[in-house]
Amino acid sequence: MAQTVRRASKANRPNADDVRTALSEGYCTHQDARHVFETALDAPGVRDVVRTRLAQTARALIVDEIFDANALDLALVRLAADAGLEVTVVGDPWQALYAFRGARPEEVPALTHEARFVQRDLHTSFRWTSPRQALLAAELRAGLGQILPKGPAETTDVLIALQWKSLWEAGAHVLPLAYKSTTGNIQEAACTLVLSEVTQRMFSEAATFHADALITLGITHDAAQRLRPLLQSIVDDLESTTDTAKVWSALNAAVATETDRPLPKRPHATHIARLKNLSTRLRNSSRLVPGLTAHQAKGREWDVVGVRLTDAECAVLRQGLRADSEDHRKLYVALTRARTRTVLVPANEL
Repeated sequence: MAQTVRRASKANRPNADDVRTALSEGYCTHQDARHVFETALDAPGVRDVVRTRLAQTARALIVDEIFDANALDLALVRLAADAGLEVTVVGDPWQALYAFRGARPEEVPALTHEARFVQRDLHTSFRWTSPRQALLAAELRAGLGQILPKGPAETTDVLIALQWKSLWEAGAHVLPLAYKSTTGNIQEAACTLVLSEVTQRMFSEAATFHADALITLGITHDAAQRLRPLLQSIVDDLESTTDTAKVWSALNAAVATETDRPLPKRPHATHIARLKNLSTRLRNSSRLVPGLTAHQAKGREWDVVGVRLTDAECAVLRQGLRADSEDHRKLYVALTRARTRTVLVPANEL
């Protein structure tokens, strides 16, 4: 059962004393629970209990994206195999992107060897509907250098980059689904709520960090629904005026109706720039293309995909990619989302 602990005072992040108090009262985060479980598995007696429980309650286990598994995930797969379950793991080492979350793709070969898994290689993809895309993927995996054909963003179904900043620099036809992570920054969170209204209007999809923004501002699901008409009005204002200071005041007043964490009256220049970029796209483009990073695009597909790469990333691509580099794997994922065609979209500074 999940419970929420709220602070009485206003702050972006809880301080250490509050965290210690919550832990002493039995509250913890999802990551805390994982850490405790991982530590407990170091005790042979605990491992035996978990192994027995798995054997009594399950017949089979299927794990997708095994190359994104962390130490605890891998330990549980080993226990399931030891318990006699029929274990199947599925994954592609070229698409391992989550080392920053603790993923350990380098340990997967040892796991499959120790557990005596039978390896079955998959050589056919049902994504690619054109020979050029199948050839591109094969040559990337073979480490062959590539020079992509160029094309404008407005002719693509989506634009993918490795960083959100690159997407915002790609031109007024591109609407990225995030500025960056909003954790702990109330001004960034407020801008994300406005962005989310635009992305829902244009693409029927919430901004990537919309849920995080609500948590940062302390806004519940019901409060978020009450807030939407005010945010929609703010989007209308952004489309009709360049007075972003006035829009910020309206946003401040709207957020204050549903949270005790009001925005500063004087916003940071970065967040005024956020609103200006959004206003430019609303006023200057008849068709907006969604912008995603490789992490958000993983597992998805479109007919025509544009990629926005830096000069350094283009140089890496010309030299050929390696599966043992996470940066190279990000490029591979970005370049293999298209069913029919992948094009390089040049920068177009706003």
